[in-house]
Amino acid sequence: AQTHHLVTNSDPYFLNQPELDSIVAYLSDLRDIIQPYYQKFRDPTRSDIVNYEDLYFVNQSMHDAYLGEHLNPMATFLGERILPLSEWRTTLQYVFSKKEQFANCRQHTSEFIVDVVWELLRSAIRKESNIDAILGAASDDGVATVHYFTLNHDHTIEDELIGRGVNFEDGFRLDTGPHRSWHVESLRTSEGKVRLYKLHGSIDWFYGDMNGSDEPTPLVSLRRPDGTRDSVEERKLHGQRPQILVGTYSKNLRYTFGVFANLQAHFQFRLEEADCLVIVGYSFGDRGINDHVLWWINNRSCPLRKVVVISPTAKIDLEEAEGGLCHCWKRWQLEGHLQLIAKRIEEISYEDVSHHF
Repeated sequence: AQTHHLVTNSDPYFLNQPELDSIVAYLSDLRDIIQPYYQKFRDPTRSDIVNYEDLYFVNQSMHDAYLGEHLNPMATFLGERILPLSEWRTTLQYVFSKKEQFANCRQHTSEFIVDVVWELLRSAIRKESNIDAILGAASDDGVATVHYFTLNHDHTIEDELIGRGVNFEDGFRLDTGPHRSWHVESLRTSEGKVRLYKLHGSIDWFYGDMNGSDEPTPLVSLRRPDGTRDSVEERKLHGQRPQILVGTYSKNLRYTFGVFANLQAHFQFRLEEADCLVIVGYSFGDRGINDHVLWWINNRSCPLRKVVVISPTAKIDLEEAEGGLCHCWKRWQLEGHLQLIAKRIEEISYEDVSHHF
């Protein structure tokens, strides 16, 4: 849905209409250029052979190469190929006639993709009919601590926990200001049973105040302690965007920066403490996450570690997993380290999962 929206959207956000028209046309051209590559590795019957994550990754790679952030000769070559060929440029040639102006277009394109993802997630958060299979651990007296690591940007898990009356630590604490700000140490020192880590950020995380100050400002969450949220409309008026990670491989380049570095460190640390990892609805498309799991399960000094994967497409996802994980999962099954539950999360109960602990 996000990919379709990107190449058909005509609703301006931070952009004026001519800029928006050119970016939508550019994304359509970019999709056509990179699709033959992705067709070699993906199911040809898929409607989204090239998805918005891929578009963001390729576009941002070209931009990072131009800026010297991440040197990539192939991305530079692709950018030089697109510049004279794209239909989007012929309609607004006076705007995007130089490399510097094309760089400006790429920057706006990345921001536009984030904006669209943000808006779609804000306006259409899908509530699961039953996710007790994973949240049941929070109220299980036989489980000492529960660490929920999610790649979702939306509010589904925290809303469900709040609705069940479950207290949890998410790394944000109320200071003297109106918003809760990021305190990474609270994830280490909290005495609570349940912790939530949003590894790819959240649609209600923002940096900074709105007073025009040049002073460094903390990361804040718009979710109040009681579960209600401040409106993001004023943030939009001030040109602020949420802290979310987008892009097939671009995410991995942000894992060493700021709050995302904190969260990745906690993921690795908490994995080392665990003997069972339950994975739900994950396509194994994140190389960084996969490498953590691969290292954890292959640590022969801890032979009792176990992974439970819940997904109707679990086998396909593991076969197509990024990195070395795709070569190991069948061996893990034979050794008893991996259990597959080929069902949707709504179709199973907590008891179906807990006996694997």
